[in-house]
Amino acid sequence: MASTNNDNKDIVVDELNYTPHVNQEITPCLGMEFDSDELAYQFYNEYERYAGFSIRKQYRTQSRKDGIMNNQRFVCSKEGERAKLRYGQAVISRVKLTRTKCRACLGVRLSRETNKWFVTAFSEVHNHELHKPEVTHMMLSQR
Repeated sequence: MASTNNDNKDIVVDELNYTPHVNQEITPCLGMEFDSDELAYQFYNEYERYAGFSIRKQYRTQSRKDGIMNNQRFVCSKEGERAKLRYGQAVISRVKLTRTKCRACLGVRLSRETNKWFVTAFSEVHNHELHKPEVTHMMLSQR
């Protein structure tokens, strides 16, 4: 296990696991409450800027009864993997592979009683190196 220090964050490296350690005030935790899913996204986006990774919206679900969105998941931009087959043929691309099956995510769910969004899942462990603070402004989710 090694530890590195980049300006305002420490990164703990355990083989291929990278865990950013940022200020506890901006680190999400289970049970955290937000007034809307957009505020939860903005909070996680601010966290990722300090942590050194980019995020995207993976999915959201809505109620079949009334159509109200009740669940949302935000993931590291390197989550998942590139499709290997399309229409039975191998996909050939000159674009560099950017997906690493990273599991870092934030899940939020709407409580109908309070009409607030709560954090139901949070993982901060990445399987790829994190960006340095001087380049975080160039990440897609920060533009």
